[in-house]
Amino acid sequence: MIFALALCTTLLQAQMEGHWPREIPLDNGGKVVIYQPQPEHYSGNQLEARAAVQVKKSAAAEPVFGALWVEARVSTNRDTRMMSLETVKVRDVRFPDTLETAQIDALKQLLETEIPKWELEFSLDELLATLEQERNNGSDA
Repeated sequence: MIFALALCTTLLQAQMEGHWPREIPLDNGGKVVIYQPQPEHYSGNQLEARAAVQVKKSAAAEPVFGALWVEARVSTNRDTRMMSLETVKVRDVRFPDTLETAQIDALKQLLETEIPKWELEFSLDELLATLEQERNNGSDA
C-alpha cells in the first residue's frame, strides 16, 4: 500500500512538473514565481493548497520568498477522472520580511486573476493519493 501511494505521488509530481514553477511577468521587469502547490484538503468541489512564492518587484530587485494559501473551486470529469480549476481565492500570503498591506492585496488580486488563465488540469486519483499520503505522514509524527 505504501509503495502504491509513493508511486501515485511520484506520478502526480511528474505530471505537474511540466507546469511548475509558473511565472507571472510584471510590467516593470519584475516577476512573481509560483512553485508547485501542495494540496492540503479536498471536499466536494473545494480544494485547499499551499505553495511557495517568489516576488521580484523589478528586474534589478532581489527576489523575496514567501508562501501562499489558496482555496479553489474545481470541476471534475468523472469519466476521465481529471480535474480543472474554476476559481481561485488567495486566502493568505506570508513573507519573512513584512510587505505593506497594499502590496499583499495587490499580489492576491494578481494571483486570483492570473492563475485561472493557466487552465491547469490534474488527476483526481493522484490528488486523493497525495492527500492520503500527507494524512499518513502526519499521523506518523
